[in-house]
This record gives sequence, C-alpha cells and structure tokens, in this order.
Amino acid sequence: MSGRCTALLLCAVLIAGLAAGHVAAQSVDTLKELLLYYRCPLSPYLQAIYERPAAVADRFLRVSVTDRPQSFVQCMFRDTAVYCEASAYDGTVSRKRALAPQAVAALQSLGFAIGKGGENLSYERAFRGRPDFDAIATLMLTALHDAYSVRADTELKTYTPFAGSLITVCRR
Repeated sequence: MSGRCTALLLCAVLIAGLAAGHVAAQSVDTLKELLLYYRCPLSPYLQAIYERPAAVADRFLRVSVTDRPQSFVQCMFRDTAVYCEASAYDGTVSRKRALAPQAVAALQSLGFAIGKGGENLSYERAFRGRPDFDAIATLMLTALHDAYSVRADTELKTYTPFAGSLITVCRR
C-alpha cells in the first residue's frame, strides 16, 4: 500500500471513529444526567418569567453553551402559549456554522419547525391554566442535548432580562 493510500485509510478510520464516538456520546443516560443537573434550576426561572406582568417586555429565558453562544434555546410566554426558538447555528459569533442535518432532525422530532433561509427553528405550544415549567425546562435541555451535544458537564449560560436572582434548592 502506498503512503498516500495508508494516510487516506487512517483518515477514514479516524473520521469514522469520531463519528461513532459522537453517536455513542448521545444517549438516554447522558440526557438523564443533564436533566438531573440542570432542570431544577431552570424551572424556577421559567416560573418567574411567566409570573411577570404581561406588560413587561422581554419575558424570556435563554440558555446557551458558554463557549459556543450560537448554540442556544430560548423560550418566552405570551397569553396562553409558550414560544421557543432554537438556533439554526452552532459555534461562536465569529465561527458559527449551520446546524448539521441530524441536529435539525433532532429539533424537528421535538416539535421545532425549520426556519426559512437560516432563520432559527421555532416551537409553539398552547397551554391551559398554569404551564408545566419542568416540561418546558425538559424541552429546552433535550433540544440542547440532541442538537448541540450538551451534557451535564457542559457549562451553560442562562440569560433573562429581569433583575434579581432566584434561590433554588435542588435535591439530587
């Protein structure tokens, strides 16, 4: 075998190994760990946003990957519906890249609709009475897990425009 063929074969094996590792890294167990670690702290923020007066602008929560701010999911409340948006990109502002087809398919399986021409993917669900904040937190975290490969050890950044902080007690 020539040196060039050997190098190509090694590259193909390396790429296949990386792809297999990525698939293996996404599992029911990694999602359970992520939900165990982050769902409890997110739910009270969603509730606080919901309970703000409707006249207050910018009632939303954004969760992004700290070192990849283009990898985000954000949700807000209006009337009797929750509206969420998942980024059509992954990466940083200077090095953003379109989501891979598998990531878009994962978001679609959660109920997100494909945006047009690079627009973010959107999600809308009506609710009666009080929303299920844990379910919305689960949706956000599942989207981050499935589309952006977020795990329990991934550092996440949350942003909401309302002032103040919440104290939450989470039992693990």
